[in-house]
Amino acid sequence: MTTRHGLFVVIDGPSGVGKTTVTRLIQAELTCHGLAVAATREPSDSALGVLTRHGTNDYRVCPGLPGRRRPLSPPRTRRPPSRPRSP
Repeated sequence: MTTRHGLFVVIDGPSGVGKTTVTRLIQAELTCHGLAVAATREPSDSALGVLTRHGTNDYRVCPGLPGRRRPLSPPRTRRPPSRPRSP
């Protein structure tokens, strides 16, 4: 029986930091060296994956609670200070 060894690499980070770009560059580099590469993304592009991915950019880390997330609340608007009325 032949044992095949591989490498499992995870590229993680928040939205917009270039995970897809880095994945493609690594895939191209490894392929140039004759290695087989299977690049995936999670959640996938299936209907369930799209549903799961929907709205995930609308969260932020809660201050004081490491790793805890909550939905973004609408920005609070301040009322301008009221001016005293002239008699």
